[in-house]
Amino acid sequence: MKGANYFAPSEIMNRVNHSSFTGNTEFPIWFQPRQQGCSCAQFSPKALREAYRFYLSAIDDDLCLNYRGPFLDDITSRIIDISENTIAETKGLSKVNRKVSFLLVECFQNIIKHSDHNELKGATPFSGMFAFRNQGQAYVINSINPVKKEEVPFLSKTVDMVNSMDSEALKHIYKRQLIHADLSEKGGAGLGLIELARRSGQQLNYRFTDLDEMRSYFHQQVVFLDSEEMKSEKLNHLDSTYDCFNEMGRSEILMQYKGDFSQRSIIPILDIVENNLLNPESGQFHYKKVGHLLIEVLQNISKHGKQKSSKKSGVFMLGRQEEKHYIIAGNVVGADERDGLMMVLEELRDKDENQLKELHKQRMKEIMFRDNSSNAGLGLIEIARASKGKLACDFQKIDDNSTFFSLFACV
Repeated sequence: MKGANYFAPSEIMNRVNHSSFTGNTEFPIWFQPRQQGCSCAQFSPKALREAYRFYLSAIDDDLCLNYRGPFLDDITSRIIDISENTIAETKGLSKVNRKVSFLLVECFQNIIKHSDHNELKGATPFSGMFAFRNQGQAYVINSINPVKKEEVPFLSKTVDMVNSMDSEALKHIYKRQLIHADLSEKGGAGLGLIELARRSGQQLNYRFTDLDEMRSYFHQQVVFLDSEEMKSEKLNHLDSTYDCFNEMGRSEILMQYKGDFSQRSIIPILDIVENNLLNPESGQFHYKKVGHLLIEVLQNISKHGKQKSSKKSGVFMLGRQEEKHYIIAGNVVGADERDGLMMVLEELRDKDENQLKELHKQRMKEIMFRDNSSNAGLGLIEIARASKGKLACDFQKIDDNSTFFSLFACV
């Protein structure tokens, strides 16, 4: 089997031990030489570091989703699918699902009600953000959206009012608003805030920051606790969400996800990306290439992600760089798997498109005729082919037995 395009494992490992994987504090960023001619070559190290930073910031979360794409109605059902797949199967599951699903929908609808609709059509430097995280029995929803400054007094007055009321008072004023209030866009928004307070059972956290002379950012946080012993005051994520919002804007990141990568969780993520974050007008060919690469990357995490409580955990990010889309995925691997990944990546390093095609064909034959159950890095070969070989990766040591592996691919 040894030939021009094939290296025996011992030879590859020897190359790995003397390559750019070593010689730095841990494992420095690796990328293929052909990426040098791509604009993403200078951007990929920053993006890979951002993936590791995101992993660390969400390390205790069962689910963390940050979204800066278009705020369209159909995305709410996808977000609900993701949340329902994450909520643990414990007593009261149906009740938790119903309440969290309602809060997700209402928060998303409030963004649409309050915002200038021209800002909702795409991810611009000024468009809003939707964030949802689940940590044990706490479910926290944060949103940031631009509003006209003339709306600020109305929103402040409404939120302060609902925060001052108990559950009976909120129920009474909600009924009164339904009968007497003008159900215009403003009236509907007030009812939405009242319902958020009623259904969550917690005070709404909020603030405003200046955007420009005409607009302000409306920051809102809604918390649902599936435990009477927990305190929502300890769950203030307004600052961290705003920091994340600014960093995503600077890096042109459209979506960040940390959570389960089992098959049932991957499908709604694919739907969000393909239906809301990719623009078919950029060209059907480009649209299909990004979709193909996305499937390969997500499946690779599903295969290699470290299993925790029957779930495959990892992180995923989608962003833009000039006219291209980039995808970053990361997950924790053990020492043996890390070495195996290094071997496969080193084998892919210098291969062009035709050589990758031949290597893919060779691996498929090995699987078919030699019962190679490991797939011999087939997923990484598929990703390299789908991204036209423009790959970068990073290994961040966590401890003696665990390493965070992240992969950058660009189309």
